[in-house]
Amino acid sequence: MVHRRPLARVLAAAVLLVGAPLAALAEAAPGALEPLAAVPDVSVPNGGFTLRESAVEQVWRAASGDPAERVERTRAAALKLGVRNVEPAARALLAGSPADLSLARAEAAARLAPDLPSAHMARARARWREGDPTGAVRAALAALTALDRDLEASVWLRASAAALLCVTLLVGAAGFIALTGLMVARRAAHDIGDSVSTAMPEFARAALLGLLLVAPLALGEGLMGVALVAFAVGCLFVKGRHRFVLVIAAGMLLAGTFYATRLVAAALVALGADPLAQAVAAAEAGNASPIQIARLEQAEPTSVRAAAALALRAKRTGYLEEADARFAELLAEMPNDPVLANNAANVRLALGDPDAAIELYRTAARRLDSALVYYNLSQAYGVAIDLEEQDAALTRAQTIDRGVVDELSDLHSLLGSTFVADLATPLSELRASLFAAADGARAGESFAMRWAPGILGREPIACSAAFGLLALLSAPLGRRLARSTRCRRCGGRLCPRCDGARAPGSVCLSCARLFHRPETTDPSLRMARLAQLERRNAWRRRLSVVVALLVPGGAGAVSERPLLSLLGVSLFCAAGACLVASEGVVPDPLALGGAGRLASGLAASVFGLLYLAVIGFAIRGTGDT
Repeated sequence: MVHRRPLARVLAAAVLLVGAPLAALAEAAPGALEPLAAVPDVSVPNGGFTLRESAVEQVWRAASGDPAERVERTRAAALKLGVRNVEPAARALLAGSPADLSLARAEAAARLAPDLPSAHMARARARWREGDPTGAVRAALAALTALDRDLEASVWLRASAAALLCVTLLVGAAGFIALTGLMVARRAAHDIGDSVSTAMPEFARAALLGLLLVAPLALGEGLMGVALVAFAVGCLFVKGRHRFVLVIAAGMLLAGTFYATRLVAAALVALGADPLAQAVAAAEAGNASPIQIARLEQAEPTSVRAAAALALRAKRTGYLEEADARFAELLAEMPNDPVLANNAANVRLALGDPDAAIELYRTAARRLDSALVYYNLSQAYGVAIDLEEQDAALTRAQTIDRGVVDELSDLHSLLGSTFVADLATPLSELRASLFAAADGARAGESFAMRWAPGILGREPIACSAAFGLLALLSAPLGRRLARSTRCRRCGGRLCPRCDGARAPGSVCLSCARLFHRPETTDPSLRMARLAQLERRNAWRRRLSVVVALLVPGGAGAVSERPLLSLLGVSLFCAAGACLVASEGVVPDPLALGGAGRLASGLAASVFGLLYLAVIGFAIRGTGDT
């Protein structure tokens, strides 16, 4: 289930706070460490693969003695059947209030399901309560790295990243365009008013500019139309470098409206978009329901991954000949698939044919440089009593990932027998299937119509053409309009229509006499005027610092560095979005356990620090000039 208005909630970001990302670790008060013997019996719920799950459950119940050894034996039994994560048992251990969860149970859950972020977060909280902040930080970092190893958590991560991109593009670009419009609003109102009548009073000129800005709302073009008018006004009254950055902002606005919104919509529905991919993932993880098994059987004739999942089911339920026949058919169709080759080799080894298994492992190793594949190959060489090749394969596996080899070797010793592990379908492939099946076009168009309900929202080409045409025509139109400027000494308006005679350069006649022809002015009046200008400039410098610190993008604006201004607004929006939507645009799929809030807090801190760096750089540039 998703939030009813996820994008509206994210777009409400307005306040930047640099969060303390590890605050989630201190949710419970310190308590005494329960002994590891307190780990309770947990029955693994029965789901599609009855015989396999019964075997894991039997190991969990039958193991006695050291509870830590009990966890390792259960995990080894699951790995022997090709299951890396015993999630049902891990979730059962994590049940209840996080404040009451002992360190022993949290550690056991993390061992049983190393790819489950919530298990690592529970371990982090438990370590924090026990006064081990270093261990808590390590466990929290493990939870962050696990976000991309769990299917549901990885989809959540991408949905949140897509929403962050959408907010940054839309709100960042619109904010920069609005800030540019505010910077030139006074001169724009004056010059546009002059095009109607030079006798028009100031309030009427301001009203005319406001009318131009809100006219798109009356015409049904929505906020996109307002942004288009503000973009046109900005392009007319800024310099070439600033105009170029305005064009970049317009491109961001278009990308956010017509691309990022569709990306967010697709991410929101991705988890339920491809039931077959979910069935394959559940079957490989050992959590498939009877309905998912039936779905796999129905899709088997046309789906290689469904057929591979059923072949694994046959192997895990003890029907090795059936599994071998199924894998043989699949390899005839996809002979170079490393996952199929590795898993087929496991079946051949279980059937007592190490030579065929070795050949299949070699095929898998040529396509996938995996420590697990080379470890399996070393085990096959061991069965074939080829000790030299076994050592070479094991050395290669250790070179790739010594941690994986050490873990598998420990489990091998614990079981007291040779075992090899299956490979699962790459998570990236399953995720790609989910996103490919997710159609975010209609939902994305619906949001675009709220932002741009008129022709600008219905026709992306027309909208892009409107922005591009205004950017191209702004320079010649500005010259024809005879734009007014500001005196660089006193800040007063320099208007060729109002002033008549004009001093050369970018200063007014009064400042030209004051600084360039001092002999034409009274000395006492000149000193008073200089003091007045100094007070004004000091006030402007103080105001510039306030604007730089309090207005997003203001630092770049007052230092006349438009690119820094756009970057500042965008970083502010990104940090605010991370804080406002700390749980992401979709709720926790019961896999995060606080890892989502931690990731959002860290992201907000990074964006906030970058924003402060931009402010400092822009203010330093202002001081230099």
